[in-house]
Amino acid sequence: MLNDCKTAEERFGGVSKIIDRWLEERQQLVKLFCQLTGVHPSAARPVWQSLQTFCDLLVDYASMGHFEVYEQLMLEGKEFADGSDQKVSGLIPQLEENTQKIMAFHDFLNERCDLHELADRATRLGEILETRFGMEDEMLEVLHYAHSPEKSPG
Repeated sequence: MLNDCKTAEERFGGVSKIIDRWLEERQQLVKLFCQLTGVHPSAARPVWQSLQTFCDLLVDYASMGHFEVYEQLMLEGKEFADGSDQKVSGLIPQLEENTQKIMAFHDFLNERCDLHELADRATRLGEILETRFGMEDEMLEVLHYAHSPEKSPG
């Protein structure tokens, strides 16, 4: 358990930094989503530039989850050998399916964006992101915060 690190603090520190950076990116994503859907109007930048910025951040966020955060969380759960990794293993295929839906939105914007469809697709994307954030929060709670010397921030 934790045999690759000298101390638990060292282990949690590295994973916590990745998670903190990822959650900051999530906040930016939500902020941009709200601006684009009219919750907080943004008149400063042209719509297409804002959409492209949002799409870039959306793909970065999803990629960081799959290729950094989820992997680290599952490793952390395995290291503790308490079955926590098994409790959330079913979330990975659901998150992969969710990512496909996110990529479909990205492709829609980059290939054939129809402004008449954009509002409906943005609404569906909001629901997709809400589901994703719930699954990710469950993973964080079970695999990281439950083992962390510093418990869940929320």
